Amino acid sequence: VDLLIRCGQVAIWIVGPILILNGAATMGTLLLFTLYLQQLYQPVGGLARINDTIQRSLAAAERIFEVIDAEQEIADAPNAIEIPRIQGRVEFDHVDFRYADGEEVLKDICIKAEPGQIVALVGRSGAGKTSIVNLIPRFYDPLKGRVLIDEFDIKYVKQQSLRRQVATVLQDTFLFNSTVRENIKYGKLDATDDEIAAAATSANAHEFICAMPDGYDTQIGERGIKLSGGQKQRIAIARAILSDPRILILDEATSSVDSESEYLIHRAMDRLME
Repeated sequence: VDLLIRCGQVAIWIVGPILILNGAATMGTLLLFTLYLQQLYQPVGGLARINDTIQRSLAAAERIFEVIDAEQEIADAPNAIEIPRIQGRVEFDHVDFRYADGEEVLKDICIKAEPGQIVALVGRSGAGKTSIVNLIPRFYDPLKGRVLIDEFDIKYVKQQSLRRQVATVLQDTFLFNSTVRENIKYGKLDATDDEIAAAATSANAHEFICAMPDGYDTQIGERGIKLSGGQKQRIAIARAILSDPRILILDEATSSVDSESEYLIHRAMDRLME
């Protein structure tokens, strides 16, 4: 469309002077015709751009509905129950696990963690540490054995009632393209501003948040691109503190930050685990 518009304008300024020299038109007629032609091209160009936007939107909507309509791999059992507020006892009872079409990651794993106890999983990369913690909120189901929380087999517990009592802080923290406030509030959607500020203070994040241009209303960009690694981790910890979890999972949460940030993060995690 833009090419046709440009060709039309060029044609006018080639043919127009010839007509003026032959007395078939005047300069005023040429200028007036050019003005009318521009007024015609503007809505035509707008319609073409609208059509392009519609086609892009339809393609995006198709991909979105593919995700929405995808069959849920981990579903609640027909007789699943709401798990009450838990104490936080976690037990792996002879658990085997492998990812789809992959090698066996876990074999006959037996672990028991009591409420208030801190358990560290240490091992080489690929040993299955992350796989173990992913089984607790039931992101996957084991091939054999059971994962028990307060003696409840989590395969027969409603996922929502389980996951709202579990908080996870990962090495690669996911933050939304929104404000600091909204990212922290994701841990408790009905939280007040005072609760958000208190959580940020406990996470050693309040000071740097207040130093930002718009404070808690500062936009942090896609995946928190405007924040340092340590700042992103402290935002994630503030979110976890706000959710008041009964089980806290930390998956290499300080492995990619500097020593000062690591110290502040450790202090924040100590408060979270009190």
